[in-house]
Formats: sequence, structure tokens, C-alpha cells
Amino acid sequence: MENIALNFPYLSSLPFFSGTTVAFACQVVLMCTAWVVGICGFSLWWVVLGSVGWWLAVKGKTNATNMKKAFQAQQANDQKFVRDNIEHLPSWVFFPDQERCEWFNRMLYQLWPFLNQYLVDMIIGIMEPAVNSALPAVMKFKFERITMGDEAPRIGGIKVYKEHIARGEIVLDAEILYAGDAEVKARVGPGRIGFKEITIRGTMRIIFKPLVKQMPFIGGITAFFLNTPAVDFNLTDLADVMDIPGLSELMRKVVQDQINYFLVLPNKISIPLVSDLSRYDLKFIPPDGVLRIFVAEAENLVRADIGIIGKGKSDPYCVIRVGSQIFQTQVIKDNINPNWSEYFEAVVDQASGQSLDLEVFDKDQGNTDDFLGRLNVDIYTIAKEGTVDKWFRLEDCDTGNIRLRFYWMGLSADVNSLNSVIRETAMLSEKANLATCLLMVFIESAKSLPNVRKIAAEPAPYCIASTGKDQSFRTITVKRSYDPVWESQHSFLIHAPRNEVINFSIFDEKTTKRLGWTEMYIRELLEQAGSMEMSGSFRLQNSGNNSEIRLNMRLRLLRPISLAESVATQDVDPNLIRKATERDGQQGSGLSAPDFVHDGPVSAQEFKQQAPTVGQAQQIGGHSSFSDVSFPVDLNAESELRQRGGKQQSAAIKLTLRYGEATKNLIVLVSEVVQLSKIMANGNGGHYYVSMTLMPFKTKRRTHEVVGDVDEQHYDETVEFPIDNEILMKTAYLEVKIKAKSGAFAKDAVASVIVSLEPVIGMNSYTSWYDLVDADPSK
Repeated sequence: MENIALNFPYLSSLPFFSGTTVAFACQVVLMCTAWVVGICGFSLWWVVLGSVGWWLAVKGKTNATNMKKAFQAQQANDQKFVRDNIEHLPSWVFFPDQERCEWFNRMLYQLWPFLNQYLVDMIIGIMEPAVNSALPAVMKFKFERITMGDEAPRIGGIKVYKEHIARGEIVLDAEILYAGDAEVKARVGPGRIGFKEITIRGTMRIIFKPLVKQMPFIGGITAFFLNTPAVDFNLTDLADVMDIPGLSELMRKVVQDQINYFLVLPNKISIPLVSDLSRYDLKFIPPDGVLRIFVAEAENLVRADIGIIGKGKSDPYCVIRVGSQIFQTQVIKDNINPNWSEYFEAVVDQASGQSLDLEVFDKDQGNTDDFLGRLNVDIYTIAKEGTVDKWFRLEDCDTGNIRLRFYWMGLSADVNSLNSVIRETAMLSEKANLATCLLMVFIESAKSLPNVRKIAAEPAPYCIASTGKDQSFRTITVKRSYDPVWESQHSFLIHAPRNEVINFSIFDEKTTKRLGWTEMYIRELLEQAGSMEMSGSFRLQNSGNNSEIRLNMRLRLLRPISLAESVATQDVDPNLIRKATERDGQQGSGLSAPDFVHDGPVSAQEFKQQAPTVGQAQQIGGHSSFSDVSFPVDLNAESELRQRGGKQQSAAIKLTLRYGEATKNLIVLVSEVVQLSKIMANGNGGHYYVSMTLMPFKTKRRTHEVVGDVDEQHYDETVEFPIDNEILMKTAYLEVKIKAKSGAFAKDAVASVIVSLEPVIGMNSYTSWYDLVDADPSK
């Protein structure tokens, strides 16, 4: 038989064809594997599949190395870099508002040798204890050697803002590029691990604030990454020889988490430059607002799990990132058109510049989840519009769309509108338990802490602030101090401000024993003469005789107001900015204001008990039911609905309409449909549902399907339509159709009605029966 030469051109790129000891060992392992495969009688395809997998791994490493070389080429010669690497160009090439700053890069190059030791000390002092707290107890982490190398970071482009900033500050964004020759050696447990070929790319915002009238004219500097930077590195020493995937991914996650913890919003680094500047004024800066995210549904996602007959499905879920905040939806099994209907809330510190990153994955048990698409949304656009509800095309995938709804919630100091905010939020979604307030906390310091160790050694204290099961914040650890200074800020989303409690506990890192604690009801902030702020020293319980913690707290309501209005009203008299949103005592509602307002907290359940309801929303199978809402019923209208002998004599549908001012939505409750047999020639029961279109906007919604009598169908389901204000309802109308399934796929409209929305204007709610007509006018 003629010998056939096998040619694998990729083999020359594999590391085991070098002359090193490790390469020789890899050759031996490969030959032994081939021998075992032959002895056991396995198919040659196992060797082929293994080779392909190995080649893919090597290709991934090669791509990372090429990226590093591209960054280094940029640092060495920008012109050659532009010609050879058009896909990796810096931001100033594409964006006219970005400027080059080669003068600063040259200065940084000269300064780099003098910055080396400062950066090394900072990395050891901050990262080492943080990494140890994230790793398992058996894997103690310790740096052995850090060299920052000769290659300095570069600024790819810089943008200085002229609009949407205060008079006493300078705001700029700098594109940070680093692909240097830094090398790190560390010990993890019994082994040694190394990092090299480190690359970092991200946009850092630098704020010079406040501006002062004496040298150096800048009171302080605050720096942070707007979004998580791209960080990559290669492992060396034991980790590279063993090439353990689990260890590699673990170390990457730990490094990324620590960068997020220290440098990605809402975390910042603040440096005062003048002696008389209060650190409180520099560090305790309120965020711009809260972004409320509703992940509704998706359609036509990629089929990641291929079936036996060629058709497959996916088990999709979404991962959402806003700064260092990460959220994840539930996994929908075997569905390329999933309906999640989940709410999330993210605190946004810098609306101008921050973005929302969403990625869709297919859940695979025991394997890496498959990527199905991604999306990037500019938050500033949402903050300007207030409410956005639209379908987005997923990027970096063959097919797939996702529907998202965003609400921009500004910060208001109007304590008088608390009841209105709680009611509107409860009506939006009871299941999601959405926030009504934002609590901003500045943990400044503690003093006279006790010693809980057996030896006379100073504690290593840190503080944990918590408001519930899923919201807590830990400060950094201060080594060897009875009087630690933390100066840490954090924001908590508050659901029931009259009931919730915030707890502050101080622990010793060495012994994990609690050194003292204090707690307070958040309602105390509501009683602070309209300012909703509190600061001072608070006595620690179960601690030393003079142990105290110094705190600053500020509470703000979440209102659907614009970004500019939110900033303008932070320090204004609440009586001047209060909006007339409470309509409880309006004429014709059938309910007086005292039925809704009382001195205690108003939960969603209490709201429903106080007001008569006609139904409760249910989740639609495969379609969106955007909230769980119970309506206060117009009792006068209700008493007229069952006239004409107590029963509808013609085909009709019962609807309750309400405009939610806080959410900018028309909320429609579909109660029931009766007497369809009056207009249906052949109606003996079947599958029915209600389809509605808001005209002239052509926004469509539908209910779930019900199986029932043709003359009586109960839905009790709520749907929502986004509409910016009540004035638009003067010309808008609902096109309502009753549809029946006549086959496996056919859906015929059997009845319809046009519903005017003008009666809803100014009403708490509007309930009425609407006579249906045949959907086919030719009959």
C-alpha cells in the first residue's frame, strides 16, 4: 500500500516542537497517548478530535499574543500601527472629539521608572488581602516578586467635556492602553504561579473637583473606570506547565473582581490636593439616578443545541452589566423565543459615559455556556428620554432580537410624595419588589475599638453595612488600628423606607469576631425636616465604653424625572418641586383620599386591601404581561355595569383603564368577555384570547389563551402600553380584537371594538363594558 504523507501545517506553531524540557515532555505524552489509543483499538478519530481541540487552544493563545504585539506596535510606532492594524486603532482615529496626547505619553514614559515602586507597594497592599478573601482558605495567596517593566501605559485618546457638567469641575475621559512587559510571581497554596503578557484596555474618567482660587487651583482628583476594562494575561510557572483550565479561569475572575471592586463604578479613587478640603465633600457624591431594567422577551435566538433531526433549541439566559453591578435572568429551557419578564435595578453614578452591556448565553450543563449575542445601550440616551421600550437587534450573532424596557428614576428630596411613589411602584410589579428610595451611606471612621485578641495586639477592623438578605457592603481592612478610617461610600436600594433597618457591624479580620454594632430605622431619615440627611457619631453596642462609628446618610426618593431635573432638585426646598401626582381624592373615583393615604407604610398588599380590585395580573405563557397590578375600581361605574337585568344582553368586553403617571404607561385590565354567541355563527367554546393595539403608535399586546364557554371567558389579566403623557390619550385609541384559534396555527378575529382613551384622562381608573361587533364587516 502506498504511503500517504499527512501534512498538518499548524503543528509548527505548537509549543512542543521547541527544544525545551517541557516541549520534550509534551512529545512523550503525545506519543504515549497515540500508543494507548492503538493498543486499546480506539478509532483514529479520537486522535484527530484531540488534535483539533489542542489546535484551537493554541490558536486562542496565539491571538492573545498577537493582540499584545499590536499594542506594543502602537506604543513603538503609531504610523506603522495604523497601516498594519486597522482593527485595533485607538479612539482618537474614529472619534473627532477625542484628542491625541503624545506629550503626556512622553512624560509618562519618563516618570515610569519612578512610579514603579509606588505601584508595587499599592498592588501588594490592596490586592493581596483582597485576593486572599476571594480564594478558598486552603489557597493562600502571596506576592513573591513584582516588576512593572520598562514599557509605560499609554493614553490612546482623551476627551474633555464642555456640556452637562458643573461650573466648578473639569471632567475628562482617557482611553487607557497597557501592553507592557510587567511580570508578577506569586505563591498560591503549595505552588507558584506567574503572570506575564498583561494587557489592559478601558476608558477611565477623571474628575478635577472642586476648582479653587488658590494654588494648585484643583481641590481634588477622582478617578474610576466607567465600565469594566478588558484585562488579559498569560499564566506561567506551574499553572502554565499544568495548564489547568479551572485555575486559569479562577485567577482571571479573581483579578477582574478586584479591579471592579476598587476601580469600576460605583467604586472610585479620590485624592485631595488641598489641606482644607473635606474628604466628605470629595467622596460622598450622589449618583445620577437608578436605571430600572425590564427584560421582557427575545425572539429567533440562535439554536445552540442541535437536535437529532437537525432542528434544535437553546436554554437562554441574560447577563447584564452596569459598571461593576452584574445581574442575571432565569434560564428558560428549550426555547428560542423566551419570555423572562424580570425587573432589575442598577445604581448609575455617571449617566453620561456609562453604558449597559447585555449578553445572552445558552446554558449547558457541565460545559461552557454558548454565546448567543450581545448588546450595548448608552445610558445617557435613556436618562434623557425617561422611558424606552423597544426591540434591539443582538450583535455578534447570526440571528436574534431582544425586547427591553428602561425606566430612568431620578433622585428627589420631596418627602411629601413618598406615598405616591410607593403606590405607583407597587402597581408596577408586586413580584419584583422594586425600590422606592435610594439610601446613600458614607462610612467615615470608628474610634476606641476594643481588643478581642488574646495577645495585646491592635485589631484589623473592617465594617459591613447591610439592609437585608441580598444587600451588603464591606469596607477595606485597616491594619493594626483602634481608630480606623475607611471613608467608603455605598448606595442601597430601599423598598419600604418606613420598615427597613440598616445595620453596621465592625469585625476583626484576624479573629473574625465582631467588635461592635449599631443599627437604625431608615424612617428616621424621613423625619429630618425635609432634608432626609443624618450625620454624626453613633454609639456601638457590645463594644468598648467609648466605641463609636461616624456615619453620613442621605435618603432620596426614586421618581421618573429627567436627569437635569433630578440634579437641580437635590438641594431645593421640596415644597417648590413637588408635583401633583396624587389623584386619590378626585371626583368620580368612588374612593376618597383617606382610603388610600395613612401614616404607616403602604405595601402592595395593603394597597390592594384598601382599594377594591377587579383582578390580578398573571404571567402570559410565551408573551409579556408587564406588571402585576390591582386597580382601584370606579364604584359608580361598577354599579352601572350590571344594569339591563343584571346581565349583559349583547357581546361585550369589560376593561379597566388607568394611566400610571410614575411609569408613563397606560395600564389595561382585561376582566371578561361575554355573549360572543350573539355575533358568532358557530361558537361552541374553544381557545380565545384578547389582542390590543394602541393606535396610532401601533404598539401591540395580548392576553393569554383561555379555554371556556363562548358566552363567558374570564381573563383577569393586566397589560401595559408605554405612553409619555396623558395629553397624548386625547387622540390615541385602543383597537381591541377577540381572537379564536380555529386550528393548530390559524387565529381568526371574531369580534372587535374601538376604545377611546379620552375618558381616562384625569381619572383614578375607568371601568366600563364595551359592546363588541363582528370583526368581519362583510357579514
